[in-house]
Amino acid sequence: MPTRRTLLRRGGLAVATAGLAGCSAGGGTGDGNGSSAGPAWTATRSVVERLRHAVTSTPVVSNGTLYVPTYADGLYALDPESGELRWHVGLSVTDGVCVHDGAVYVGDAGTGETVEQLMATDGRAYAFDAETGEPLWETSVSGNPISEPVVRDGAVYLGARSHGLHVLDAASGESSRSLPFAQGVGNGGFAVRDGVVYVGSRRRTLAVDLDGGETLWEVYTDEEPDPLRLEGDRFYVETGSELAALAPDSGESVWSTAAEAAGLAVGSAVYAALVGTPGLAAFDPSSGAERWRRSLPARPQGPALGDGTLVVPTRAGTVHYVDAPTGRERTVLRVSESAGSTTGDGAGSTPVDGAGPLLSCSPAWDGDALYVGDRSGTVYALRDDGEAVRWRTDLSAVE
Repeated sequence: MPTRRTLLRRGGLAVATAGLAGCSAGGGTGDGNGSSAGPAWTATRSVVERLRHAVTSTPVVSNGTLYVPTYADGLYALDPESGELRWHVGLSVTDGVCVHDGAVYVGDAGTGETVEQLMATDGRAYAFDAETGEPLWETSVSGNPISEPVVRDGAVYLGARSHGLHVLDAASGESSRSLPFAQGVGNGGFAVRDGVVYVGSRRRTLAVDLDGGETLWEVYTDEEPDPLRLEGDRFYVETGSELAALAPDSGESVWSTAAEAAGLAVGSAVYAALVGTPGLAAFDPSSGAERWRRSLPARPQGPALGDGTLVVPTRAGTVHYVDAPTGRERTVLRVSESAGSTTGDGAGSTPVDGAGPLLSCSPAWDGDALYVGDRSGTVYALRDDGEAVRWRTDLSAVE
């Protein structure tokens, strides 16, 4: 099945340093980690139609609203208590969203019958009122702009698969500048901090000065770096068969370890969802030493971390609640077609055995519940203790 994130494997690290002088995840918070998980490049428009409602990007919970981007049917705003629709805007092909200061920012790749046409078509960047969904502005941008935006200091940063990085005024949408990369922004996405953008661009990771556009350093890999995550004094890069921690100021390798990671969560350890042999592992952030590893029944999505618990959905429709310090599994919730309700009353929400839907994104966690979506376009709200599904909403049925 084509996915939004093309996982490329096999890699190693080599560092080239170039003149160090001058040098929200989601929601506009933290270190500005923005994913750029474009559609699989073998997909055609017929595939896009078939997966139109698929939830392949992590939802965002902000100020009492759940924002759910879909594969090719735009953005849905739901009531997180009940799953009821608040508003919906239709877009062509998009990915993650950023919610910041009362606005929702999103990119749209444009239209086309084939991937080649999509890549050649100028897309759009949008800002919508977070409460009503009313459009605030829209701007034409080039190069397949479907990455998750990052908002910093009044600017919106939007990565484009076949261009580079667009920098827009957050209030008006006007373009202030762009940073073109020869191979665009890759699947690993980008992060913004202290006037520097850290970006994955095909088979390299680089740090670029936002003001002058100077490349500060580059890290070359045999395969595309994916995912990328900037946390504290470490920049984590998955490069195929390795997970590496780099020094943000130089790109020098601090440590690397064997791991095929589909997603990361960073706390007192670096937690990686493993896709070669499905599992979950914890690594020491200082040395990369493995603290624990446990197997999972199917390929996982990226984990969510909160209150000492890791929550990991899988493609088998299971959601695993794991003790972060020890790796001990606390509970498993099996999501099925009969689980939950769209009224939020808890009816029919008991976990059941059997095959479940293909869960297709990392979960969002608001401190009270977790939210995850599947390939068919159903969104689930899960109790944070893993004991039940609170509600489920079929996005194709609420239009």
